[in-house]
This record gives sequence, C-alpha cells and structure tokens, in this order.
Amino acid sequence: MPITPLPDPPSRSAPSTFSAKADAFLGALPTFQTEANALEVNVNLKESQAAASAVAAAASEAVALAAANYKGPWASQSGAATVPYSVSHLGKYWQLASDLADVSAKTPGTDPEWLAISDVTNLADATLSGTPVILVIKGSDGNDYYVKGYPTKA
Repeated sequence: MPITPLPDPPSRSAPSTFSAKADAFLGALPTFQTEANALEVNVNLKESQAAASAVAAAASEAVALAAANYKGPWASQSGAATVPYSVSHLGKYWQLASDLADVSAKTPGTDPEWLAISDVTNLADATLSGTPVILVIKGSDGNDYYVKGYPTKA
C-alpha cells in the first residue's frame, strides 16, 4: 500500500524557501496520516491472516503426522511405541501422547496415554458436511494436539 512521499522539509539554512517548504510539508501531513493509518490497518489484517495460516499449517502438520504414523489396529501392536504413533481401536483412531515401553500395556480409551483423534463409528453411512474445523485437544502431557473435523453429520 503506497504512501505519498512528503515534500522536501524546510531548512533554516535556506531562509528564502523556508516558509514555502514549511507550508507544503505541513500541508502534506494530513494525507500522510490517513495513508499511514490505512497501512496500519492493512498490516494488522495481514498479520492476523498470517497467524491464522500458521495455526492451520500446524494443525495440518499434526494431522498429517498422526496419519503418516498409523501403525494399524491396536490389538495387533506389541513392544515399545514412540510418539508419533497412532492406532485404531473400538471404532476410533487414537494418537499416542507419550512414549510407552509396551504399547499393549496401555489401552486406547482407557489409559490417558492415548488421545482420541476421530470417531469412525457409523461414518460409513454418514455424509460429512459443513466447513472443516480444526479441533484442539489438550493431551495429558500438556501439549496441544490438532485434529481436522466436521461440525455436522447428515
């Protein structure tokens, strides 16, 4: 967003042009103020949009990371499990919130080490609708986990 350049400022070292330059300079200040304030509004809007984009990017990263680290049904898992790690169990997808020495010792839906990231029960016959939203889930470890979801099912 352009701002109109101010005219040359007056100088006491050039007394013959001081008054004319002072009048022109001071006369340009109201336009400068209006344009500077409009620029501030524009910058604030872009800052807000950038912050929203950063949140959306972080949410997409978390969802992609959970999906990329899907290990399969929980019942078929054994041994150590290190975050990021996700499984399916009882019609839901679960994201591991902290590392486990033995994944089979902690049950999704029962133990706090697991966070539900989506409910897939009866979704085969449902139509997802509405604008996707990003849900923030606070994990037992204090971290935020982001999940993309839909506000309604038809």
